[in-house]
Amino acid sequence: MEQLFSPWRSKYMESFKENTRKTDSKSIFADIPPEEDEMRMVVYRGKTSFIIMNLYPYNAGHLMIIPYKQTPNFSDLDSETRLEIMNLIDLSMKALTEILSPHGFNVGLNLGSVAGGSVDSHIHFHVVPRWHGDTNFMPVLADTKVISNDMRELYYKLRDTMQKLSKPQLPMNTQELVEQLREVSKDLLMPSESDYPFEIFQWNDAMPTMDEVLQRGGYAEDTPVESVDLDYLFQNLAEEKDWHDDVQKAQVPKFRQFADLMKTHLKGLQVYRVGTVEIDVYAVGRIGNDVVGFKTKVIET
Repeated sequence: MEQLFSPWRSKYMESFKENTRKTDSKSIFADIPPEEDEMRMVVYRGKTSFIIMNLYPYNAGHLMIIPYKQTPNFSDLDSETRLEIMNLIDLSMKALTEILSPHGFNVGLNLGSVAGGSVDSHIHFHVVPRWHGDTNFMPVLADTKVISNDMRELYYKLRDTMQKLSKPQLPMNTQELVEQLREVSKDLLMPSESDYPFEIFQWNDAMPTMDEVLQRGGYAEDTPVESVDLDYLFQNLAEEKDWHDDVQKAQVPKFRQFADLMKTHLKGLQVYRVGTVEIDVYAVGRIGNDVVGFKTKVIET
């Protein structure tokens, strides 16, 4: 592409010097109360800034990092706010990578409406995950962007993942983990055609393998075994659903904590469904030289 220099246009451009953006009225991002975080899709709050999901995303997982201070100017932000914004951008990309595994990101900001800023009175930074082939004919032919993820489900995953990533995890020994797992799971039941409790166990000098589970459980070698993901096992338990009753809704945070303890402190975490119809479920992982996990049961006739 060739360039045509036109310095005479500088006088025209300088005529806009006195035009400033109005910041008298509050922006839609200003003073969001914490009790509205879930409704407004605020996924994380820092000291000077917060992370919110874009309700009109360019792509699935489109996040915005916004300072509490309303200003259109980057220069109005102090060094503490600028540093935290960079840290929250990093946290956003880490959480999105863990949940959605994008191939890349667009990260940036639009200062002023002329630059594409739709809320130009309140500076905000965009983090947009990208995948190979995420552009198609729909925006061209139908002026429609296809978003392939349920936003509410993604909100819960982002919120929980960011809380996990932002908290320093203190190492636990085997006994401490067993005690915490027993405490958090003591009132929980695995629902199916019959409900069963979670039995927390510890195997010394063991490995979280299928053979270990079959041997320790006394199963025949040809017993059917299916390997699943812990998130799949808890998919209707650790995320609030429209059909949940009050008891189930109240247990969602405990199931989240239960799963988080397992995923954070156990290496090589595996979930095995053993048998058919009356299925024994084992979730096992390694801590030190031991295996810690739970056993429960689901009935599928």
